[in-house]
Amino acid sequence: MDTPESPPASQPSLASLPRDLRVYRAGNGSLAGETFHEGTDLLALVDEMSGPVKRALEIPVREGVEDLPLHSRLSENAAAVEAFFKGVFLDRVHRDVEGAIEYLTTATTLDPSFTIAQYALHLVLRQSAEGAVVAMAPLVAAMENLYRVPERYGFQIRAEYYVETGETDKVATVVDMWVGLYPNDLNALNILAGMQLANGEWEDVLATLTEIRRLDPLDGRPILSMARAHESLGNYAEALSLWTEHVERFPGDVSGYYSLADFHRRRGQHEDAREALERAIALEPLSQGPARLLADLDLDVGRLEEARAGYDRLLAQASTRAQRARALSWLTRYHHRRGEMADAIHAIEARVQEESGFETPRAMALGRVGDILVYLDAGRVDEAVTLLEEVRAGLQTPLSTYVASATVHVALAAQGVAAALDAHRQASDAVEAGDVRGLIRATLLGDLGLIRDRAEDYAGAAESFRAAIALSPEGRYYRGAGRALRRAGFLDEAEAELREAFRLVPADPHAHLEMAFLMETRGDIGGAVENLTSALTVWENADEDYEPAQLARAKLAELSR
Repeated sequence: MDTPESPPASQPSLASLPRDLRVYRAGNGSLAGETFHEGTDLLALVDEMSGPVKRALEIPVREGVEDLPLHSRLSENAAAVEAFFKGVFLDRVHRDVEGAIEYLTTATTLDPSFTIAQYALHLVLRQSAEGAVVAMAPLVAAMENLYRVPERYGFQIRAEYYVETGETDKVATVVDMWVGLYPNDLNALNILAGMQLANGEWEDVLATLTEIRRLDPLDGRPILSMARAHESLGNYAEALSLWTEHVERFPGDVSGYYSLADFHRRRGQHEDAREALERAIALEPLSQGPARLLADLDLDVGRLEEARAGYDRLLAQASTRAQRARALSWLTRYHHRRGEMADAIHAIEARVQEESGFETPRAMALGRVGDILVYLDAGRVDEAVTLLEEVRAGLQTPLSTYVASATVHVALAAQGVAAALDAHRQASDAVEAGDVRGLIRATLLGDLGLIRDRAEDYAGAAESFRAAIALSPEGRYYRGAGRALRRAGFLDEAEAELREAFRLVPADPHAHLEMAFLMETRGDIGGAVENLTSALTVWENADEDYEPAQLARAKLAELSR
């Protein structure tokens, strides 16, 4: 990216500055002080205003201690300061990532020791297509010049640095010191809450979030996090009460309806989820988000025609390449669920064509990781192997958490159990060295369950799937546990796991197929036929060579004789 020596002249000037400063008492609204200021140097004006503000707030003057001028805190280079403020404005107000990067790069080029600008550039670069690959350099520059920022801001930059380097023990140390010195610092408390959430420290996170709510009662975000913590503790009534409180207090915040709908879906309350999503659609009728979630819900509960109509409508309404690409990815999911693998791959190819017009090669490579599993389920193993190599080349990084699971699946399909176990060991090492979030751990535990199931270690497979469920209770893990337990001969436990899969996705054809085998083993032929019929309703138009549907058709024919 070319870096101009100064910001383009077409941008607004900072010459037009406020002249009057009034300080009011929060208790009764009375005027505590009023002064008049004039000038063209924003930072000098702020320094000038700080004296009247401190007097109005009755902050005592300390002998021998002088405030550090803002120019020293930020930069002595006026053009760098101006570029910084314009970059932050474009990022925060207009969400213009590329424009913000241009200005913040200008600011840091004009003054490499401009700490806050370097940190702001890091944060904006993380939102770009290159992401963490290019965001580290300005963060390192910020670390090298921490003396230019206040102590509390320095703690924040240190914490961010250790997060990026994966030194989680040092993150915890820095945040503990930060909160200890500044117990009312909302930034510190929010980072502490994020760490506690990531570590599953639910009681601690509830205490931290309660303090955040006390300090900032107008912020609705802690309510959502508290609800999730209560749900994780099994306090479902408290969780629902908090989600309900959020949508009542912040009726215009669509994220509350998303969270409430997700909660209802996890509890198997699909009609309540539908009501929440319909409210979200009423708030954002032109958004793809809630309409897509409603189509997903229809697919999960077996309203297949409504689901297909919803996905088709999203594709028809898409007005940009990015919107069409997203709509095609959702349509892929629909065809994949129904065993229409040729149509699923056709949708993938159409999506890739759309993405080639706007995505970077790296972003496209990341987006193709999920496609690998579709090719494997379609029986196109050689193409999956080729695609995995293309993804790795596009990422230009060693084995990462993004491709770890796909690598295991490809190894299992192409080379067998031994190769899959070796790939799994490498994937686990990559996860431990980098991102160790619970969802990624759960994925690899589920993958290990598949490997053990293929190796006929059914007890071990059930153990792996149940460990995955403990981290991320998803239908595929319940289904895997049910299959492994059935094969191990634990029929009651197998049925309990499969019932949980149905609670989450009532029309899951794979779960119905597994339940049919379980019912047959028990001698309940009528129950087996019923579940096979449910599976084949979803797989009604599945490809002739789609193996699960072939298996269901053959078993139904056998039991119907």
